[in-house]
Amino acid sequence: MRVVARLNSILRRMFDRDTVERELDEELQAYLDMRTAQLIGEGHPVDEARRRARLELGGVEKVKEDVRRERAGSVLEEFARDVRHTLRSLRAEPGYALIIIMILALGIGATSALFSMVDRDPPFSEHERLLIGRTTWNGNLAGGWVSRVDYYDFLDQNRTFENLALLTDFTQPFPMITEGEPSLIEVGWVTWNLFETLGVEPLLGRLYRPEEAEPGAPPVVMVSHSFWQDRFGGSSDLVGSTIQVAGAPITVIGILPPDYHFFGEADLWSLINREGPWDTSRGSHSHAVVGRLASGVTKEQAQADLSAIAQVLAEEYPDTNEGKGIALIPLRSFLMFNIRPVLFTLLAATVLVLLIACGNVAGLFLARGQKRLPELAIRSALGAGRGRLIRQLLTESVCLTALAGVLGIALAWLLLRLILQLPSFGYPGLEPPAINGEVLLFALGLSLVTGLVVGIIPALRVSGSDLIRRIGTGARTSEHRRSTRLRSGFVIGQVALSVVLLVVTGLLITSLTRLARVDPGFDADNLFTFGLQVPPADYPDPEQRWQFYDELLGRIRSLPGVEDATMINKVPARHPYQDWGVYPLSGSEVQADAGVSSLARWVPPGYFATMRMPLLEGRDFDETDAIGGGLKIILSEDTARRLFPDGDAIGQLVTIDFTDGAFLEVIGIVGDGRLNGITSDPFRAMYMTYAYMPSTRMQIVVRAERNAAALAAPIREVVREMDRTIPLDSPTTLEAVISEQLGPFRIAILALSLFALLAIVLAAIGLYGVLAFHVRQRSRELGIRMVFGAGRGDIIGRVLRQGYLLVLIGMVVGLVGAALGAGLLRQILFQTSAIEPVTYLVTAAFFAAVALAACLLPARRTLSIDPVESLRAE
Repeated sequence: MRVVARLNSILRRMFDRDTVERELDEELQAYLDMRTAQLIGEGHPVDEARRRARLELGGVEKVKEDVRRERAGSVLEEFARDVRHTLRSLRAEPGYALIIIMILALGIGATSALFSMVDRDPPFSEHERLLIGRTTWNGNLAGGWVSRVDYYDFLDQNRTFENLALLTDFTQPFPMITEGEPSLIEVGWVTWNLFETLGVEPLLGRLYRPEEAEPGAPPVVMVSHSFWQDRFGGSSDLVGSTIQVAGAPITVIGILPPDYHFFGEADLWSLINREGPWDTSRGSHSHAVVGRLASGVTKEQAQADLSAIAQVLAEEYPDTNEGKGIALIPLRSFLMFNIRPVLFTLLAATVLVLLIACGNVAGLFLARGQKRLPELAIRSALGAGRGRLIRQLLTESVCLTALAGVLGIALAWLLLRLILQLPSFGYPGLEPPAINGEVLLFALGLSLVTGLVVGIIPALRVSGSDLIRRIGTGARTSEHRRSTRLRSGFVIGQVALSVVLLVVTGLLITSLTRLARVDPGFDADNLFTFGLQVPPADYPDPEQRWQFYDELLGRIRSLPGVEDATMINKVPARHPYQDWGVYPLSGSEVQADAGVSSLARWVPPGYFATMRMPLLEGRDFDETDAIGGGLKIILSEDTARRLFPDGDAIGQLVTIDFTDGAFLEVIGIVGDGRLNGITSDPFRAMYMTYAYMPSTRMQIVVRAERNAAALAAPIREVVREMDRTIPLDSPTTLEAVISEQLGPFRIAILALSLFALLAIVLAAIGLYGVLAFHVRQRSRELGIRMVFGAGRGDIIGRVLRQGYLLVLIGMVVGLVGAALGAGLLRQILFQTSAIEPVTYLVTAAFFAAVALAACLLPARRTLSIDPVESLRAE
């Protein structure tokens, strides 16, 4: 019978207009009476309660009209009405809408900006077919490049690559005279087929031809777009003309396009051939192999192909190739390798901030839903089902997040502009980050998902059945308790995520602090450094070069403010690599299996004293240690220990690669240093006298009494006086070099600190909101407690305990989550454990202090509660 009666009632509501209008009026009057009683029960005077109830019913006619239209409208029409209703509602509460849009826009914008940096591809056609080759030893990726000699075997014997090319992973400066002034240009080396392999077409001119890489062929170069613009004003006459580089004529055959960036940023690209210019031995690895897979060939097939060739080479050349292989890595993965850990850490941080913002907004939606219970009750009474109400509420949340997404895209664009101004890190060769179609789709999808996430739980909560019954006091109190518990859950989640961000930031700060304080093995304070390249045509004799550099050092030492000056082929922490094999002798036999790889450096006497590197045993070089006077060598501590584990290295003989079997006597042992970079581990090294390797290019290092940067101008004048054709290459201080290497750490820490600060603010706002809502809803109860003897301190303590219970639960969850997830940071942490007790304790103490401030404001509001009014309301 109840079912029949209910069905009859529904039919009457649908088809009897008079009945519908009469029942609507009765329902509204009943609601008006109940709402008035509710407001009186909350402590409002009777007249004010009636006035507020009538104001809340001011839009009843619009509600009635909307409900009538909803019964016959299509889904699209309903959605359009929902959007219009949402916009009307937001216009009525612009502050509420603005807060939500700003909170979500920050999260969506930051996440979209980081996504644009992660989602970057190499700007080459079908880049998925491009692979990078890296040398492996005994199956382990050693980080080294490929031997030029090995490359030609891979090129000739492979059956899986459409093209296989080679290039140097470095550029080298050469002097060039333009308009009477000396300057340096950066030159890189490639095989003739590199640009063809990458799919790069010249802007002007043509690409290399195979015959131009043959020994004895006239020298030709490809010119970068920026060099063409800066030095030649973009003149098309440059193609086919001859330029002078280091005193030698070279013909320009083509101009590269402006978007070509790959590995070193060279001004000119010269050709590699089978005879050089470097890596004449299979034991030297200074080149990168880039290959384009043949159509239909997989990476696994190509890897098997080159591995088989490497095995054959190991059998033919056991001295240099035993245990040596090659690993193929997708080009995109390789180019992202150095920056991926930092980028993914920052992306994870932005997602955490977005989740915290979602929790905050969901809490705001839930609180607003409680205020809208009267409206929802009216809609329910007029026939709107729960699904219809949920759809309306979700439309509101999605509209808000869509607006936040639009603003977030603008914020992402601004953030990218800032990021592009920062020092880059990692290899060039990726497209610059941009707000493209993929990022726009990502932001759109993120906005829609965010809208559903923040809206679904509040919509389900406030759209429950029997909305009319909830108008009464008992139902209202029950709903408030459930809503408070739900908002408390949001706060716990916000606290936990904020703690995770704080811990990660603290670990990185700890890591950077230790990195800044690490002993590099030399004293970088007040060191000024620059490179010099003497023209080989003007200084063909080794003795001439030695005399030039010796005189230069003497003149620099005589300058005011200079403490000392020295030189080296590669400055520690600035110029890495160039590792050669060094082997001990046992009797007259070379112990090839006992050799190690060490960085090859050549220096003059006094170098270690100038760099303040500790001489642990033996002596330094002196003027007698030259060619014909017995070859000498100084080893780093680790190199000496590995070559001579018995500890008696002084006086022993060794031989090294590229010395044609010559023996060198060990005369000293110096401390290990971080020669490959301040963030790298100390590496083995061997030092030979400059007289043994009289290079045309050296790096000058000057120790100043103070303010090393001020030496640039007087040193430039000294060089000009000695030879006007020689420019200074990249003059700077070693402190600036180290600071630049720490740049990625500082960028990550700055970004994470900002995200952590934003997370803390959002979590504190969420905590404040829950406690303020709690105090407001329980003001009568708290007032009555005061009447019956509870002191204000007890009441404040009750509120604080409730707040700190949420904080404690969130902190425990956050600290456990940080401990479980911090291990992912090991790749970018420096001498820092993922579980640093001090960092965790400081994080907990800091957040506890922030939480106390967030809890005190609502707790102080209890002081304004009037116990008499609370009792009168009862």
